[in-house]
Amino acid sequence: MALAGHGRQVSSLLTPVAWMFVIAALLIALDSAAGVGVLVLLQRGIDSGVAAGDMSTIGICALLALCLVAIGWCCYALQTIFAARAAESVQHTVRLRSFSHLLRLSLPWHEKHIDSRLTRMTVDVDSLARFLQNGLASAATSIVTMVAIAAAMFWLDPILALTALSAVPVVMLATWIYRRLSSPAYAQARLEIGKVNSTLQEKVSGMRVVQSHGQQKQEAARLRALSDNFRATRVRAQKYLAVYFPFLTFCTEAAYAAVLLIGASRVAGGEMTPGILAAFFLLLGQFYGPVQQLSGIVDSWQQATASGKHINALLATEDTENIEPSSITPGTGALRLEALTFRYPEKTQPVLDKLSLTIPPGTVVAVVGRSGAGKSTLIKLLAGLYSPGSGQIRVGERLIDAASLSDYRRQTGLVTQDVALFSGDIAENIRYPRPDSSDTEVEIAARQAGLFETVQHLPLGFRTPVNNGGTDLSAGQRQLIALARAQLAQAHILLLDEATARIDRSAEERLITSLTGVTHTEKRIALIVAHRLTTARRCDVIVVIDKGCIAEYGSHEQLIAAHGLYARLWRASVGQTRDTQGEVVG
Repeated sequence: MALAGHGRQVSSLLTPVAWMFVIAALLIALDSAAGVGVLVLLQRGIDSGVAAGDMSTIGICALLALCLVAIGWCCYALQTIFAARAAESVQHTVRLRSFSHLLRLSLPWHEKHIDSRLTRMTVDVDSLARFLQNGLASAATSIVTMVAIAAAMFWLDPILALTALSAVPVVMLATWIYRRLSSPAYAQARLEIGKVNSTLQEKVSGMRVVQSHGQQKQEAARLRALSDNFRATRVRAQKYLAVYFPFLTFCTEAAYAAVLLIGASRVAGGEMTPGILAAFFLLLGQFYGPVQQLSGIVDSWQQATASGKHINALLATEDTENIEPSSITPGTGALRLEALTFRYPEKTQPVLDKLSLTIPPGTVVAVVGRSGAGKSTLIKLLAGLYSPGSGQIRVGERLIDAASLSDYRRQTGLVTQDVALFSGDIAENIRYPRPDSSDTEVEIAARQAGLFETVQHLPLGFRTPVNNGGTDLSAGQRQLIALARAQLAQAHILLLDEATARIDRSAEERLITSLTGVTHTEKRIALIVAHRLTTARRCDVIVVIDKGCIAEYGSHEQLIAAHGLYARLWRASVGQTRDTQGEVVG
């Protein structure tokens, strides 16, 4: 993964809303100044009003203090609004930009980073926004408040100010030691809880396999071990916390005691007034509170920094492809594969090795072969999801390259065994490639896929809701919806990768008959990775792939007469017909 401008992607998003953060910072300063002003007025009221019995002075100080409280409240409300708007704006932009970038990343990247995509889109974005909205404002408030209070202390009495702030170096040293000890523990805890959540999600998703193999107790024990590790790590981190915060309280109380001792002696000696001593006690309470808040904000800052790095890495990933329409429209003639070679990065041998094939329009081709022969890889290459290591793909005279890839994909329809349906209803899922298609076109596509009769038996018909990926529908119904979606796309090249594996044989036969008729009539091209060889038999041409190469090519009758690999696979499937309806397993 190549990184460019690492660390600048997210920070650049702050520029448009920087003025909001500046206004929020100014409002924080005014809020803090108002709070300190109230305490100064308290000191004046005690020394000039209470001590002298001057009720007018007390009233004026009280009225001014009330005004400052109102000003502080308004400043706090406004800075909260500005900080929230800025943070939500950044979160909105980061989420949209991250998702747009994910859409441009290649399929190999998605397959490699399948576990981290949603984390970067949800947890990292939320962590960053939470810090910008709450942590950043709290940090600014704490720092400004501490500076304002320290300035007020020195203005009132420098000697007592030095006494009150004498615990600050000790608190800073304790905080530094605490962060050095606790940060690795919290980082390890986040790693351990990630393992727990990943294992939990994996096993819940694969519950059928777990239960079918009777591994419930073993999986419970495995999760218990991971959870024990997380618990032990968290307990270790909490031990540091249990020492740190009581120590901060001790330092604060020690500062109070020192101020009381020295301040009382200075009041008794006439060196300062009782009002100043009372103000110091209140200022001291407001000073060390932000100190403790800052120590907690540091953890949020560390999490936000890590999240920002993750988002930066995602946005800087250059494994992208052009998704904009080009000025070059791919042809609609024959599909030609010229010496296609493809190797997965982690493999040493190519999956496809110099594979060449020409398919004229109006042809239905079955692709068969043993498991691992390269059938699905070929389909992904033809769908434009993978790029060949060498060789070319042409439609008519048009070369399919990066510039024309987006247009080429719009002329291909891909249906795999694993169907992806989206929230909405059945009609909306069928319309996905052509949102502006009419109800009549949706019905025609459903008839071509053999879905229409099934939908008619549903109470809401095409308006039947699709939720959670279509879990309320059967596996066969989901595949038929995907097939109807591909038919509605009116793609010049239709690619089916074991797309009929989960529908019954009679429905499959009707689908192949309809597909063949449409392909012949409209001069399209269809490639079918056949789940059953009885399906391959009904196709115009059969391509047998073995070890990444085309081992045989011809009709069913021709290949049976050749007594090659296909003939052996056919005899094996015929022997299983009573039980598996001609399925080739492997």
